[in-house]
Amino acid sequence: MPTLPMSDKNVNHSPHVVLLGAGASLASFKEGDAYKRILPLMNNFVEVVGLNKLLEKWDSLRSHLNYAYMFTIFGYSAPTTDIDAKELMLSVWKNNKTLELAEVEIIDTKSEKEIIKTWKDFTFSHHYQIHKSFFDSYLARFPRRSCDAFTESSLMCKFLEENKFPKFENIEEMHKWIKPLIEEEEKYEKDKSN
Repeated sequence: MPTLPMSDKNVNHSPHVVLLGAGASLASFKEGDAYKRILPLMNNFVEVVGLNKLLEKWDSLRSHLNYAYMFTIFGYSAPTTDIDAKELMLSVWKNNKTLELAEVEIIDTKSEKEIIKTWKDFTFSHHYQIHKSFFDSYLARFPRRSCDAFTESSLMCKFLEENKFPKFENIEEMHKWIKPLIEEEEKYEKDKSN
């Protein structure tokens, strides 16, 4: 029997893990960031970001996959050269206690048939969604509230109003837009501890 996600007062505390493929950043920012700095891709990640950061992120990914309620795979094709990485993620994901309730969301431009073939081991029954665009995903429709929105709709039959991620001109606009959501989370945590 699956375990319900960690929640209290209609707040789901389970992480929403996002796996970005090399093409996601490049597709979004072809000319680099706002300052024309090269964005890290899989083929230059170690140089641009640093190996130690990569190893820390890998440990964090595995830890979060263990109890994630949503897992979004964004533009990562799981090439055969990454079979060990895919198998390591799968070994953790398959032990996730909410797996039978959790949702896998895949954002990719490939055909549905190809996507299902690549990621079928990660999905439970019909618990997956495929989107061609980031803006159709839970990440974009419920920024920083994706697990709450999915929990409410799938377990409580209650549908939250979307708070769609706008298209920004620069990263500063995005930070300004998302700041009230972060402040709301911080207030919630502070009130909870009092």
